[in-house]
Amino acid sequence: MRRITFKNKLLQKSFDENGYVVAPLLQSNQLTALEKVYKRLDTGNSSGFHASILHNSAEYRRNVHGQVSELMIGAADGYLDNYRALSGQFVVKEPGKRSFLPHHLDWSFIDETNQSSVAIWCPLKDVNHENGNLTVLEGSHNIGLTKRGFGYTHTERKVQDFLSQRFKEVAFPLKAGESLFYDHRLIHGSPPNLSSLTRVVSLLILIPTEAQSLYYHRKSEKELEVYKTDEEFYFRYKMGEPKLRLKKLAEKTVTPNYISLEQLSSLKKN
Repeated sequence: MRRITFKNKLLQKSFDENGYVVAPLLQSNQLTALEKVYKRLDTGNSSGFHASILHNSAEYRRNVHGQVSELMIGAADGYLDNYRALSGQFVVKEPGKRSFLPHHLDWSFIDETNQSSVAIWCPLKDVNHENGNLTVLEGSHNIGLTKRGFGYTHTERKVQDFLSQRFKEVAFPLKAGESLFYDHRLIHGSPPNLSSLTRVVSLLILIPTEAQSLYYHRKSEKELEVYKTDEEFYFRYKMGEPKLRLKKLAEKTVTPNYISLEQLSSLKKN
């Protein structure tokens, strides 16, 4: 039996069926505080799409996590059933076509066999198709891709076409402070930011309180090394870093599950 994610039964039902829930989260004072944090910490040297979890500076990643998680966790606790914050981030689209993000899967943060990790995607300003709102393939979390490492998440065009025939694409124009809670197994992406302003979203990654956090490290095209991680992992290490001083699980390597035609060819059309 799969572990419960939401306290509310109706929200849980929607999450199970669709892979996401939309709900109000942050008040105007919290949004203002997050915007001030972003402006204070931002280096201003980025273009296209960028995320704080991929920043070169460990101090920057630590500071962003501390501020974002502090401002979001209280509201998140009102919805989620005993979850803890793993990583607080800013995900940003600068104006321009280079900010396009194709359909992809986030990497795995836990063993997803019987439980889900959750991302809370909360824009600091209103978002729509013009400035890069999030889109998802509804129900795609049930494909069952449970071992995903950094560098394996994007899809080729022919795979995107295949997926679009089987899953309904849903776009989420959201007001500032509204949030999309999504299962990390859900395929998602976003159009480019074609407005004149930077689009900033606060993102909180949460896992069940009792769950062991994991990192699936790319060893080769066909192998992932599985490491146990702790609360400091996302500050000490940058994603994709080749040398890790972490404890491997007994199952030292696994086969990565990424979006390929071979894996999807046996799916039934929704």
